[in-house]
Amino acid sequence: QLEAGLFFQGMQQALRDLQGHDFRKRIRQYHGPVLFLNGERDGLYRLGELLFLAAAPDARLQLVRRAGHVANLEQPERYDRAVRSFARCVDW
Repeated sequence: QLEAGLFFQGMQQALRDLQGHDFRKRIRQYHGPVLFLNGERDGLYRLGELLFLAAAPDARLQLVRRAGHVANLEQPERYDRAVRSFARCVDW
């Protein structure tokens, strides 16, 4: 349950704007470090995560335990720790 709620109108527009883009092609062209951070229960994005991981030259995959598609809202502390840990490993 998400206490803050979701702005569905904005989400619908964002999804329309993203249609037709080949994000695996774009990620192949980026040679910096990438973190794919998915909720372990995300039935949508987990389907393609290995394809994205294979497309990225310098990527790692991490799952947020006990989280679904909106892992940053469902498990904010775990999500935050994962992002901070990745940032500490990146040679800026």
